[in-house]
Amino acid sequence: ARPELFINRVVFDSFDSNVEGGSEPATSGAGTGAGYASGDTTLTFESRFESGNLRRAVQVGEWEYDLYLNPDWLTKTHTQWYHYRLSNTRRGPKYKFNIVNMVKPSSVYSEGQRPLCYSVKAAAECGLGWHRCGIDIAYYPNSLGNKVRRDSSPAAQPPNNSNSSSSNKQIAFYTLTFAAQFEYDNDTVSFAHCYPYTLTDLQRYMSALEADPFRSQWLRRRRLCETLAGNACDLITITSFSSNHEEMRRRKGVVITARVHPGESNASWMMHGVLDFLTGETPEAH
Repeated sequence: ARPELFINRVVFDSFDSNVEGGSEPATSGAGTGAGYASGDTTLTFESRFESGNLRRAVQVGEWEYDLYLNPDWLTKTHTQWYHYRLSNTRRGPKYKFNIVNMVKPSSVYSEGQRPLCYSVKAAAECGLGWHRCGIDIAYYPNSLGNKVRRDSSPAAQPPNNSNSSSSNKQIAFYTLTFAAQFEYDNDTVSFAHCYPYTLTDLQRYMSALEADPFRSQWLRRRRLCETLAGNACDLITITSFSSNHEEMRRRKGVVITARVHPGESNASWMMHGVLDFLTGETPEAH
């Protein structure tokens, strides 16, 4: 291989579809990366799907990539979770992924957590779903040393942007690095911090609860408000609605919330379980 052909080569940018190999066909499941010649082993990255947050991928070695994340919505530097997919894999080589703009000084990855991954071919052939993966995992401070404008999101600037204005502040960044070896050639593989749970998943689940003859008798659903992104924020009331209005008004309420931050999809799964239990048929629920 000729290192000069791929070192520091931008291969994906979610803000720029003109980047070579920066996107994949909408129906892509496997195959060579979009924009690459036959036989090219460059990975094809994608994150322009619901709950994806990869901003940019830079190839720094034949099998190594530096990854930059988009910050959480309406924040400047909240980057501590990830969800992206890639294709055009090769069986055998050890790929290395460095997520270089994490912001928390400490991480559960230093205490044994591993990334989650999902292989399209493993799911089709073996029925294997999301599972823990990754080797050579480490989390440490890096020398990226970005200076981010106080009034501008880093997602709107190149990841290595710097500005000498006095209104800038120094941001400390950390790297999450891990390696992976793929089981299949030309596979499509997704990586995530936690098991994904999207807004679409939530809306489908709520519709299923409302359509269930037993569960629906215990709940009422209405729109509390809209989020800053314009999505519906539902208010679910669970109680016995057979009582009269005055008795219901005297009842004490318990408020349960979840998914305060975008990356906390594990909290969505916990709330899913809470709603299953509270609307279920067990004596404890009633």
